[in-house]
Amino acid sequence: MIDKGEARKLAFAARKAAFAAGQGQAGEILADFLADHRGRALTGYMAMRTEIDPMAAMLAHQGPVCVPVIIAAGQALRFREWSPGCRMEMGAFGAEIPAEGAWIEPEVLIVPLVGFDARGYRLGY
Repeated sequence: MIDKGEARKLAFAARKAAFAAGQGQAGEILADFLADHRGRALTGYMAMRTEIDPMAAMLAHQGPVCVPVIIAAGQALRFREWSPGCRMEMGAFGAEIPAEGAWIEPEVLIVPLVGFDARGYRLGY
């Protein structure tokens, strides 16, 4: 059994290789998968580094879309309304966030990850 640090290192390497090979149709596949959730509040994220870009799914969603905002260390994430062309600013950890907009409670989440374990638990940063 490998430890979490080693698992993260291996997963980052695999994700980097997949990113270099091109993401293909990941965003479109995700958009198709989420079609049944139209009308529900969806949160995506602004992809950084080698994360899969959920933008195609966010653009295709028929309902409110928001992105996570880190308010402060140790506090729960909040989610701000996002739409194409809205004014963005740099948030904590270098993630772009909407400069203004309504706070939304998401019902459907697209979450970046490095990998997952055999039980389906997320391995993040």
